[in-house]
Amino acid sequence: FEDEAAMEEFCATIETNKKLMDSRSKTHLDMALGGIKLKKDEQLTLLFDICSGLNLPKSDVVGHSDPYVIVRFDGKKIHKTGVTLNQENPIWTLRKGALFIWKVDALE
Repeated sequence: FEDEAAMEEFCATIETNKKLMDSRSKTHLDMALGGIKLKKDEQLTLLFDICSGLNLPKSDVVGHSDPYVIVRFDGKKIHKTGVTLNQENPIWTLRKGALFIWKVDALE
């Protein structure tokens, strides 16, 4: 960074983007629930299936991509798939952690 002010501006931008991502995650969950309202202390069990990626950028020094997926909710990591080596069009399988179950507590 050129100076401390530029660094502080960058950090503030990162924090703003984190808050926006958290807000979007909650909105997407509310939309996925389709109006279902959880009662206090009730849980909803969700099944996730991470399938594939397409045309990912080549990001390592030998010109390939080694992708994996991290799933976050409310800023917390809830799942991470295995790495798929040298793939710009990865397909995740059960062995790579593509399928997982997550329990959501009441959001009220």
